[in-house]
Amino acid sequence: AAVLELGGSSAPGVGDWFGLLQPVMFGLFFWKTEQAMQEFPDQALPFTTVQVFVCALLGAAWSALDAGGMPDLSALSHMSDVGFDLALLWLGLVSTAG
Repeated sequence: AAVLELGGSSAPGVGDWFGLLQPVMFGLFFWKTEQAMQEFPDQALPFTTVQVFVCALLGAAWSALDAGGMPDLSALSHMSDVGFDLALLWLGLVSTAG
């Protein structure tokens, strides 16, 4: 499917290379995580915590670099709405439980 996107006369750009590299890196990450979990089977929560923290940190850094600074967080003011809080709680606890 990736080759179908290369039609036309334009050469692949940086975004194309990111798109091709992403599944390879995801597979490598998944394989290394499985290896680590086999070696340390009782450390699932610390591994997950580090993964989420690193993703959040890299996402914030990318956002800051891309936008020229940290984004305006005033848009999160609706988080004091009870309906929003309940929906977020449902999403976090019920829909991801399994």
